Amino acid sequence: MKITSVEDIFTDPSIRAIGLIADPNQGKSNTIYHMIKALQAKYETKMYAYGLRVMFDGIQRINSIEELESISNSVIFLDEFPSLFSLSNRRQKEKFEESMRKIYHSNNIVIICGLPHNFDKFLSGLLNAIIFKQCTL
Repeated sequence: MKITSVEDIFTDPSIRAIGLIADPNQGKSNTIYHMIKALQAKYETKMYAYGLRVMFDGIQRINSIEELESISNSVIFLDEFPSLFSLSNRRQKEKFEESMRKIYHSNNIVIICGLPHNFDKFLSGLLNAIIFKQCTL
């Protein structure tokens, strides 16, 4: 399947985890806002978000890891996810891995947004698609 737009990513059922990677101030959040508008225009689905400065109608805010783990059959946007999980802490990294497994097994699509250095081997291995904006790797 050829993907020519951001909206096409959501039509492929095999894509359940999407990484949105860019340097600071390169439009990661604006890309998420575009995705939200495109999904709302094309589909009726539950959507949740963590870390967005602007919230749209129909988007529910996530405030904790427990809330994140209880979501099912939805699209989840995690903007600046390292502020939710402190991945430098080994225990938090294990909690992140456990949370990601729960999210996947609950029939969700998750968009994880962060800086290039936030995507270590484990996280990169979970992703089915990656959107690179301007990155210094």
